Amino acid sequence: MKKLRIYVCGPITDTDESIVKNNIETARKIGEKILKLGHLPYVPHTHFNGWNLDMFVAYDLFQAHGEDMIEQWADAIFFIAPSNGANLEREKAESLGLKIFTSLEELESLQ
Repeated sequence: MKKLRIYVCGPITDTDESIVKNNIETARKIGEKILKLGHLPYVPHTHFNGWNLDMFVAYDLFQAHGEDMIEQWADAIFFIAPSNGANLEREKAESLGLKIFTSLEELESLQ
């Protein structure tokens, strides 16, 4: 089985800090499961966690970074759930013809 480089995308920003923490934790857990399945995840939620940046002010920079990572690095994306940013990342992946996973079962079936 070929190891896939999988970009994890899903909601992160919210005005409620507990929702942001939950979004980060959800993405982290999915990244761990992807790694355990033998693939190489990139989880931007955890990459930028703790940088003390205002996500709303830096939103355009985060979005540009994500789209560049998809274009330059990813073989596939894992789409957790819709959000403004995740939807744009999915559109980018679709335009590049990348595989889009929406469940861990899809990845498990590759074994």
